[in-house]
Amino acid sequence: MMTSYGAERAKIDQGVEMAKRAVKARSKERIPDDLDHVGKRTIVGIRGATQRGTATRARILRTAIALLGARGSAATNTQLVSDMSGVARGSILHQFPTRLDLMAGVFEYGTQEMLGHLRKQIARYPAPRDRLGALFNILWEVSNSEAGLAVSEIQDAAHWDEDLGRIINPLTSTFLPRIFSELAEVASQAGISKPEALMPSLALMLAAMRGIVIGSRFKGTEELYSSALEQQQAFWGLVIQKYYNDSKI
Repeated sequence: MMTSYGAERAKIDQGVEMAKRAVKARSKERIPDDLDHVGKRTIVGIRGATQRGTATRARILRTAIALLGARGSAATNTQLVSDMSGVARGSILHQFPTRLDLMAGVFEYGTQEMLGHLRKQIARYPAPRDRLGALFNILWEVSNSEAGLAVSEIQDAAHWDEDLGRIINPLTSTFLPRIFSELAEVASQAGISKPEALMPSLALMLAAMRGIVIGSRFKGTEELYSSALEQQQAFWGLVIQKYYNDSKI
């Protein structure tokens, strides 16, 4: 279902504001007292410039992430990111000289955000078995987040764009093991004796979620894919039970 321009812009603005707040919080870090006067002035100047650059970069990336989720990879270009973020096109090109550089930057930023979201959601469940049981809902939230949608869009585009693929495929090869390492740790803490054996089921579940996200975009399919999501959740419950039983043998 298409998103209205107003709602689209509101989501993008919200992402930009989040980036601004994060940078502002970092700007309150105190400078060490043991620096001489000249050193302080020099470091303050460098830090100010660095923070401005960091704020601009975050604003660009947050806007691109929102656009990728709302409009897709083909429509997301430097000019549109400039128009929606309010950052001059020249400033964007200074940090990301080509569209490939921008997509690579978004992918790295987005995957870091996904990992952070995953860890934060896992930490909400103190009991190890509760964490394992909640993985379905946690992974759905991460996959369906703005960062998750943007990363998925870039991965799809990399399949057809050879130049993009040469950049994104190595990054994916680094990112996926980190995700599965986090998930294996959850399984191990929950008492699964061979957590690595659980990973194919998790990979299948993630692939199904990705398909559900794509399929549910088409009008009239919401009920069908809602049922599919419920079936996947039930499947996860059966998988957990099987591996708990195997761990007792």
